[in-house]
Amino acid sequence: MPTSGPQRTCIGCGTHANRAALVRIVRSPDGSIHLDQTATLPGRGAWIHPDAGCVQNARARRGLARSFRTGNVTDGVWDDVEELINHQ
Repeated sequence: MPTSGPQRTCIGCGTHANRAALVRIVRSPDGSIHLDQTATLPGRGAWIHPDAGCVQNARARRGLARSFRTGNVTDGVWDDVEELINHQ
């Protein structure tokens, strides 16, 4: 695993990885949650591997709700994450 560059923790499996290997999900200041494919949008971010196993783990463990400190994460957000993974 390369150690150069910014490291982030996957909310699905909990391992550290280079940020280029992860996908960012952001909760914007207005409270909306969506994918941040450029990893530049303002707001609180959560990182996840583009892997179906990590998405399932994060979904089961309520990883986004914990990362964003909110109890309200819609299924549409998870559907968007899964769609992104399927198209990579």
